[in-house]
Amino acid sequence: MRFLFAVFLTLFASHATPAQTTISLLTEDGGTVFADLYGKSERAVVLVHGGRFTKESWAPQARALQAAGYRVLAIDLRGCGKSHGPGDSNLDTAPHYLDVLAAVRYLHQNGVKTAGTKASRHSLNFVRARGTAAHRAIMWKAISS
Repeated sequence: MRFLFAVFLTLFASHATPAQTTISLLTEDGGTVFADLYGKSERAVVLVHGGRFTKESWAPQARALQAAGYRVLAIDLRGCGKSHGPGDSNLDTAPHYLDVLAAVRYLHQNGVKTAGTKASRHSLNFVRARGTAAHRAIMWKAISS
């Protein structure tokens, strides 16, 4: 019986989703963004929290996306968690788009071929830009530099 339990435990552990790695990213205006990185795929998703949440708020979704074959980068916007940078004292006007830009740029520079973003409904300045020419320009700038 112990042998079967050991075999089961070994099989289960080999299929378990590995834990994330916390990394830091530099923004083009000198800010530092902390992020949790999951997986190693060429397809990626950047998860952007909103309001009073943090990158850890995305953990269940990040693990599910990783299990589905995506690399996931859940970021803390400046002024949240340990992330900081110019403008972080006012979350309504902080240049959060630069935080997302740094995340997409990191993924592109580390082998990601396609990346999308998912922001919560309350992700401040970045959500206001989603679907606009400004959002497309941010994403283009990230992958072309």
